[in-house]
Parts: sequence; C-alpha cells; structure tokens
Amino acid sequence: MRTFGCALAVAVYLATALPAAEPAPAKPAPAPPVRVAILLYDGVQVLDVAGPLEVFTGARDAHGGGAAFDVFLVAERPGPVVANNTGQVYQPRYTLKDAPQPQILIVPGGDTRAAEANPVLIEAIRNWSKKTELTASVCTGAFLLGKAGLLEHRMATTHWYFLDRLAKEYPNTEVVRDVRFADAGKIMSSAGVSAGIDMALAIVQRYLGKEATDLTARVMQYECRR
Repeated sequence: MRTFGCALAVAVYLATALPAAEPAPAKPAPAPPVRVAILLYDGVQVLDVAGPLEVFTGARDAHGGGAAFDVFLVAERPGPVVANNTGQVYQPRYTLKDAPQPQILIVPGGDTRAAEANPVLIEAIRNWSKKTELTASVCTGAFLLGKAGLLEHRMATTHWYFLDRLAKEYPNTEVVRDVRFADAGKIMSSAGVSAGIDMALAIVQRYLGKEATDLTARVMQYECRR
C-alpha cells in the first residue's frame, strides 16, 4: 500500500507541477492549384496545345505534393474545336463566357488568320491578361498577343519561319531569334511547336523550382533546353 501511495503521489505531482505538452503544430494546408487556361480556336496546332497541357498536368511538387496546376481548355463557343491540318478535335471545358479567370493564360499557335481577325477572341486575351500572373504564347500564338497589344515594347519570339513577319508587323517589339522561348516577365513567348514544352517547363520552374521541373521533364522523358 505504501508503494502504491508513493506512486500515486508522484503521478499527481507530475500532473500538476509540469506544464502540459503543447500540441504539435498543424501542417499548413496545401496551396490551391494554379489555374492555367489554354485557349482554343479552329486551326490551332495540336502540339502547341498538347505539349504545355502534358507539362502542366504532369507537374508535381518534387516532395510528394498533389497536382500543382488546374489546367483547362477554353474556346469561344461550346463544342469540339478542329485542330490545324490533322482533323483532330479538342473539347473545351469552358467557353469565354463561363471560364474562371486564369492565373496563367497559354495562347497556342497554328493557322491564326481567322483568330487574328476575331475581335471577340482578341478582346478576351486582352482582358484576361490584365489580371493574369503570366500570359504566354506558343509559336504563331505570338501574333494573337500582338493583336491584343501585349507585345508593345517587349521582347518576343515565334516560329523561325514567321520571325520577319513578326518584326515587320510589330516594329515596337524586340524580336529575338535562335531561342526556344523569350521571357519578358509577365509575357512569355516560345518558338515553334515543340518549343512550347520548354517554355511550359520554364513556367513550372518559376512556380515550383528546379527540382520539381527536372522531375516533370524526367517523367515525360524530355530533355528540356532551358
């Protein structure tokens, strides 16, 4: 009984004399995915869409995080959008009227003649870009950025075949050559077709860092040229 009494007394003393252990700090909630809109229009180039789409949907935090980007396709109207030359179609998730404001807007290239002459499309690019963190073009998508007034007094690039046209039509733009992409801060542009993958990986690096970018490229088995 004496031993039990001593043990009870010690337990009571410890319970009252020692401060209670503080609960472990709660882990911060993961940041919501970055919203990425890829703009569609009839005549868009397949890989201009599919390359960045593959990069952003595959990007993960290098330390086991979830999806870092919420990527969606958006077009002027509902229904399938026919890609350039192939007859393949893309199905947009949103239209210009119901799409959420993206943090990143990707404007692919392709046969842009009708798109350049479409004031609704150009106005959407212009208005969205007022609130985006980044607006970027792939290939001849640079001409849509130019129509929206986003290349004034900025450097930009496009497919090698259209570099002279870009310089002629937008004399206030510093057209850079022999690069995979041009980073002008809030505005980025890539060279032709597959170069959109390199630009998308550079965007991933801006948001997630080099380690996550290298992992994304490795999963794709792509040797990026940043």
